[in-house]
Amino acid sequence: MNRALLDVIAASLIGTSLTVAGLSLPAADILTSAKSAANGANRHQLATALELYYLDHQSYPAVSGGEALVTTLLVGEYIDREPLDPSVFQYEAEANGQAYTLAVR
Repeated sequence: MNRALLDVIAASLIGTSLTVAGLSLPAADILTSAKSAANGANRHQLATALELYYLDHQSYPAVSGGEALVTTLLVGEYIDREPLDPSVFQYEAEANGQAYTLAVR
């Protein structure tokens, strides 16, 4: 889903609620849950790409932060598109590139 479409959906849901199976759910909660699910899926994709990178280079990328990681993986063609918000990811190479931490803020 592209950023413009996400913005339109978000704008249309702000201040509204949805009724699902007789329950009224605040749109903000639904949007937060959707972002969380997308970030989790993107984290999994990045972890898989990191393993492919490691196989090619015998070390993990020597960069710091989510945006730098995403740029490195895009340039190397380990991923084919950028997550909506790469800044939500925390990445650090450790142990001379033999380990890493990857988390979602």
